[in-house]
Amino acid sequence: MIVSMQLEELIAFIDRSVSDAGRGNYKHDPDINKRILANTLKLVEEVGELSSEILWHLKLQREEKLSKFTPETLQDEFGDTLISTLRLARIMNIDVQWILEQRVGKLKARIHATKK
Repeated sequence: MIVSMQLEELIAFIDRSVSDAGRGNYKHDPDINKRILANTLKLVEEVGELSSEILWHLKLQREEKLSKFTPETLQDEFGDTLISTLRLARIMNIDVQWILEQRVGKLKARIHATKK
């Protein structure tokens, strides 16, 4: 089943996961600096896992490692990396929707300028 999720729904889900921290996989620490550090390290972990998947995709992994990777695990790691990035942004009170709109606007302007 394919689930279509709007950005607002995704951010609301992330906000709930941040506020529910401590129930499930994430330990809630009242010290914001520790929460930022823990979530930064989680993001680094996810980027490392994504990097391994990309190496698999490019057939650059060691032969003995190739069998554990699949197109589905590559997609999973992209998803985990995106979610970890959004969690960290929300913990740091970043307005994800606003910043994405700003960055896409700048990218569009840059692309438009290079076409002239």
